[in-house]
Order: sequence, then C-alpha cells, then structure tokens
Amino acid sequence: MKHNQVVQYYAELMKEHLQQKYLDEKLQKTPIEDHKLYYLYCLTKGNQEQDTYIVSTMLVQMALNTHDFVYKDFKTEEKHSVKNQQLTVLAGDYYSGIFYHLLARKGEISFIQQLAQGIHQLTKAKMDVFETNYASLTDFLLAYQSIDSALLTTVTHYFDETTLDQIIEKWILLQTLEKERLKIDEGKDSVFQRLVLELVNDVKSIQQLRYQLADQMERLIIQVKEEQGQCPEWMLQWIEVYDFDRHIQGPKTDFVEEG
Repeated sequence: MKHNQVVQYYAELMKEHLQQKYLDEKLQKTPIEDHKLYYLYCLTKGNQEQDTYIVSTMLVQMALNTHDFVYKDFKTEEKHSVKNQQLTVLAGDYYSGIFYHLLARKGEISFIQQLAQGIHQLTKAKMDVFETNYASLTDFLLAYQSIDSALLTTVTHYFDETTLDQIIEKWILLQTLEKERLKIDEGKDSVFQRLVLELVNDVKSIQQLRYQLADQMERLIIQVKEEQGQCPEWMLQWIEVYDFDRHIQGPKTDFVEEG
C-alpha cells in the first residue's frame, strides 16, 4: 500500500476501537501522528500481527499525547473547568485501556510488557523535560527528541533492532518540526509551541520559533542525509516517502491530514 492508503486504513481501524460518543462530543480529537504510524508499518511489514502491533502502539501514543493536553492547560492562565480536565485524563486512560484489552485478547503479553516499560521510562523523561528551563531551542530539542520518539524506539527494540535509536530520534524530530512549522503557518496552537515559549529562554514569540525551526530543520537534514546509508532496507522505505527538497513538508504521494 502507498503512504496515504496505509494512513487511511489504520485511521479507520483505530476509529473502530475509539468510538465513544460522550468523549467525542466533549473533547477535541487527538490527531493520529501519521509519520509514526507509517514508521510502524514499515517496521512490522510481513508480520502476521502487524495490525495489532500498529493499532496498540498508536493507541498508547494517543493516550500519552492526550495527557499532554492536561499539562498544557494547567500551565496557562486560561480557565478550564475541572470537568474538562478530568475528561481529558479519562480519554487518555480510555485509549490505554483499549490497548491493554487488544493485546491481551491476542495473547501478546510480552509486547504489553515492552510497551509498559516504554511508557514508564517515557513518563519519567517527560517530567524532567517539562520541568527544566533551557538556554536555547537547540538545548531543548536535544532533550525533547528522545521523548518524541521514545515509544517507537521501544517497539523497535522488541523486533531486535537495537542500534537505530539516534537515527530514529533525528528523523522523527525532523518530521515533528515540519508539522509544527505548518501549524504555526496555519495559526494552530500546540503543546509543543507552548512548551517552547515557556521553557526556552531565547524564544520569546511564535515568530521567533518559526524562524528558528527552519534553522533546526536545515541542520537535521544535513545530519540525516549523512546517516541514511546506515539504515536497514525497511527503514529506507519509510524515509523515501518524504521529500528533502521540500523540507519534508509532506509525502510524495497524496497526503491524508492528521485528525
């Protein structure tokens, strides 16, 4: 399947597991991170339980991202009802519960344990990153890139690929920065933007962040091009979907937007 077909297929598959009318009516939808989804597709291609691994991992990722919304809201001066905060936590827990049920039903106990270990390590790392002040965006991104890709590296280790952590971190960060740049251009808020404005000393405005993101992406593009030769064949399939010349603004095939 092509990139857009993969994203559409798994978006529909996840939708079947996520239908909860009350939460859907009260809360904004947590977008599916298509670049992470397609990474998992390439990693698990040919595995009999591919759908189970991809859906369960992406449910965990959505749960973690949903809980981040609570952090973002508590750190602002905006007034949010206690009920809304509780519902957001509930939604994250709901996604986690589905992932446990899905894997337990398939007897994938070892994969549950692997993800649980990754969640524990990621939560501890997030606490450190979210409560630290950084002199520059570069310093912040060095810390942030490990939590952005933590779940994917955990899953990658499960499939006996244990030497790719740094490459994965850089590729995921590069794609995350491109998505954040597009959000700024479209006037959309995000947890990432609020974290940077609060924690990074030399970024005082969204405009400054937009300018610095472009510089960071140029730096990362140079690095990942140099390291591309170290990637296994399945990873090259993931990488080749994206266009360096467009700063990875989207895949070469028709793109399905997040959400």
